Amino acid sequence: MTSSSPSSAAPPTTSGRRLVIGFVVVLLLLAAFLCSGIATGLLFQLSMGAERGAAGLQEDEVVVDGVALKVLTRPGAPGAPTALLIHGFAADKDNWTRFSKWVPTTWRLVVPDLAGFGDSEHRLDVHHDIRAQTERVHQLLVAENSGPVVVVGNSMGGHIASALALLHPQDVRGLVLIDAAGVTPPELSEVQKAFAAGKNPLVVEDVADFDRLLALIFVTPPEVPRPVKTFFAERAAKAREFNEHIFAEFLERPFLLDGRLGDIHAPTLVIWGENDRVLLPSAAKVFVDGIPGATLSLMPHTGHAPMIEHPEETARLVTDFVASLPH
Repeated sequence: MTSSSPSSAAPPTTSGRRLVIGFVVVLLLLAAFLCSGIATGLLFQLSMGAERGAAGLQEDEVVVDGVALKVLTRPGAPGAPTALLIHGFAADKDNWTRFSKWVPTTWRLVVPDLAGFGDSEHRLDVHHDIRAQTERVHQLLVAENSGPVVVVGNSMGGHIASALALLHPQDVRGLVLIDAAGVTPPELSEVQKAFAAGKNPLVVEDVADFDRLLALIFVTPPEVPRPVKTFFAERAAKAREFNEHIFAEFLERPFLLDGRLGDIHAPTLVIWGENDRVLLPSAAKVFVDGIPGATLSLMPHTGHAPMIEHPEETARLVTDFVASLPH
């Protein structure tokens, strides 16, 4: 009985070697593409497109005061409320995308990138201070033929929302201020102390600095796909210089709400994150004490942007408030 010995492997053919080399080249090219800015931007667009689609939002462009603004909109049912959602400093319209999914689908939504932020036009020949931004927002409402709206603003957006209620009260049916800026608080936050020292912790120096900003803004940073996070980080770093220019305008052309809150007569809800490190919760009391009839909802385990950190709960608070408004 003879035993069979294992056959030795045949040497690879020339065509086989070419196939292996070609496969490796394809893998290397794919890896290079996935690491490129093109791929990051494409994956961001796909991710945000899905988020916007889930909220029923579509992007439009509206020219206001000669400035091209990118605006997310959602059509509403006849007679249903219209909500204008205003983002904060160094932020953009997509801060409201997940929140928008949780408000009634019958609502009409208007969600702009303010001039100088996000995908809207960045121009050095126009002003970006609070009053200038407020007047542009008012012109946007006129262009959109919105009628009286519920204005919801976060941080700087809350400052602009308050200014809109002061300067154009006929256009504001209700006012929601979420961790809003614009008043002198009884105690300064670490961020406000940094402002006083000539530093701005809300401006991102580079991509690696983005995680510091997230830890400052949120108690629990929201889970986002890595390509989306990378895209936001890269865009924030690129926007640093222009953001600093806009912040300098705030200081040069101030529009403080101190002493003016009593002139806001729109029904007002103030929402604040109990763990906000950018604007301490004690600032909420200034708004509630100053605006006649204003009410306060404090959100536990929440930082400076509740509509991102807890979009469903924030949307419920806003929805309940809007339902209470007189028709």
